[in-house]
Amino acid sequence: MARTPTSRGEHQYRLIVPLDASSIEDFKPDQRVKVAVQDRTGALHSQLVELDAAGHGRATFTFAAHPGTVLVILGPHNASDQDLTRLQTITVNVPARQWGERPELTLSAIRIAPYYW
Repeated sequence: MARTPTSRGEHQYRLIVPLDASSIEDFKPDQRVKVAVQDRTGALHSQLVELDAAGHGRATFTFAAHPGTVLVILGPHNASDQDLTRLQTITVNVPARQWGERPELTLSAIRIAPYYW
């Protein structure tokens, strides 16, 4: 897959973060999950994700340049981005080497345990 040029001639990189809350007994998709990515500069990028009836969803983040090592943080929908870095949340470290030369990286599904739901 070729990198997608942006309007300024740069290339885009995409990180796909699948979510899996299917292990939660009697799951109901009545609340969203906030997914944030902290890039190598410390900047936070976030979005709210709705899970389907089976407990699955995904967040997609794009970066104008190679993002390097990033930290993925999952937390409550009503937490601020800054609060996510201080709360007891689900985190996944994505090392720069995991990208290799690929412009798109899809992580393994991040499981949301009942404790966090």
